[in-house]
Amino acid sequence: MLKRTKRTGRPLIIYYLLLFFGISTYAQTPTIDSLLVVLESETDPVNRGDILLQLTRLHINDLPKFLEYLDQAATIPAFASDSKWSNHIQFLRGFYFERLRNFDSARIYFQNVLDAQSVTITDTQIVSATYFKLGNMARLEGNQDNAIEFFQKSLQLDEARSDENSVAGTQIALGVIYKNIGLYDQAITYYQQAYDTYAKSNHYENMATCMLNIANVYSRQKKYPEAIDQFQKALEFSENVSNPDNLLAFIYGNLGNCYTQQNDHAQALNYTQRAYELMKGKTGPEEQATMLIGISNSLRELGRLNESASRLQDAQKMCENADGLIQVQERIQYQLFHIYLEQNRLKEANDAIQLHLKLHDSLQRSEVSKQLLEINTKYETEKKENEIALLNADNELVAAHLQAAKNRNVGLLVGFILVGGLLTVVYRLFQKTKWQNKQISKALHEKEVLLREIHHRVKNNLQVISSLLALQSEHVDDNVALSALQEGQDRVQSMALIHQNLYQDHNLTGVSINEYFTKLIRNLFDSYNIRKDQIRLEMNIDPLNLDVDTVVPIGLIVNELVSNSLKYAFPDNRKGTIWVDLVEKGQQLYLSIKDDGIGMPPEREESLGQSFGYRLIKIFTRQLKGTLSITGDPGTQVSIAINKYSRPAV
Repeated sequence: MLKRTKRTGRPLIIYYLLLFFGISTYAQTPTIDSLLVVLESETDPVNRGDILLQLTRLHINDLPKFLEYLDQAATIPAFASDSKWSNHIQFLRGFYFERLRNFDSARIYFQNVLDAQSVTITDTQIVSATYFKLGNMARLEGNQDNAIEFFQKSLQLDEARSDENSVAGTQIALGVIYKNIGLYDQAITYYQQAYDTYAKSNHYENMATCMLNIANVYSRQKKYPEAIDQFQKALEFSENVSNPDNLLAFIYGNLGNCYTQQNDHAQALNYTQRAYELMKGKTGPEEQATMLIGISNSLRELGRLNESASRLQDAQKMCENADGLIQVQERIQYQLFHIYLEQNRLKEANDAIQLHLKLHDSLQRSEVSKQLLEINTKYETEKKENEIALLNADNELVAAHLQAAKNRNVGLLVGFILVGGLLTVVYRLFQKTKWQNKQISKALHEKEVLLREIHHRVKNNLQVISSLLALQSEHVDDNVALSALQEGQDRVQSMALIHQNLYQDHNLTGVSINEYFTKLIRNLFDSYNIRKDQIRLEMNIDPLNLDVDTVVPIGLIVNELVSNSLKYAFPDNRKGTIWVDLVEKGQQLYLSIKDDGIGMPPEREESLGQSFGYRLIKIFTRQLKGTLSITGDPGTQVSIAINKYSRPAV
């Protein structure tokens, strides 16, 4: 349930939204066909708008239709001008963009809902739903602190109006966050509270879902007996669920995994086979092939090698008839390699490992690199288009200046020749110049808007790249590759923060170093799940405002050095402090990253020069015309004297 909750949008969260979508002046559970019949004969504008919004809600999984009905409702003046319904329209537009993962646009509409509530009416249900969606977006972006804050606001509103189902849905969302950041006791507390709510109304499916969440927390803690106990309780609830096959398949699969972790391969085989029988013919080839791999693993551990290989061959045939299952095929070949090796079938073992390596290379190079290349191409294209638009705006500004100068000269000439018409000419010239100044101001404003748009789009595209890296990391089992993807994601985020600061601030060409470092390092602490009471951060940053060309290499250097301290300086949850200093002395900047951790062991020093991160630091140090020094007793301190830096043009 843990992985499913993270990746599929959480069934209970969708259930919570449907509770909000159920508001209607007609039947509580209308069908699309019945609503279309009523709409055809309805003439009252408010009723027509209400029906259109109901049709909108019923198409939450068909976004084109969703937007079509929403736009129709918004074009009815008597309906859309009503504050109650206009707030619903704003919320649904935010929901539409949230489903597209265009979170910046979604936030605009959700904020409109909150602003309208403070001015007009107080509809706590729509405000609660809005806070819930803002929290969910913050969670998906990795901003767990903001997510918790929004979810708590939603929870308070639902508790105030005694909406127990909505309270339980939000409690589960909070449980997911606390589970993801490693605060397992708090996560279980929220799941248990939600369970108690559903138990009052004997909602067995949601009770089972809560048990599955708790079980997966125990699995993450490697408390497998406790996890098995919770899965067994969920099994009891499944007896009261209509169409329980999907739920049973999921429980059996997780039980199989728990018994595998405890080396009870007979029980693991029993439950995994039961899960596969329920899934067969009802789920996609990836899910079925994955379950066959689990069955094969148990058979191999039990010494039934021929049966184990047969199951893997069945899975291979299943994958050959489907597209995009390279990762599953890679696992199949790797497991076949070990089976053939144990059977002393060396040729088949060699063929299997060669195919495994080929698939692994294809997965890493073809899928990831191709996607990133496509995104980068799109980004470069949009960047060029915006540069052209910005150049056109500059040309218009220059033309306006030339025209203004020309008109002033003509005015002076006419003044000397026609003294008698001086007042009239001056008046007309004043009006014309006033209009031209407005044009100049307009052109300047358009230039500023275009600059903001460029930084906004750069930030968005970098965020897309970061999201792709995050998605890819979910499909990578190799720890080295997973670490490389995480480091790449952190580097992209450090650059995205720069452009985010630029388009949010009044200064479009310079970055406030203090604010940027605070956000950058806080993101790194969140990325590595560092608790506030584990590692302290001490910052001494001069109030500097530097241009983008200077901030990018400095930001990437800080990203590498702080990441290294978080990963290596404090093993086994050791507590400590990281100091980050950036001061200006004379014509130089002095950057220092220091920690009081375990220092740099000899084997780390020997491999330092070969690491990609260290090579990046040296490249950027040369770019900044700086000098680098490293000391390691006690702790580790890296100091860089920067000679080449510049402030933004005024």
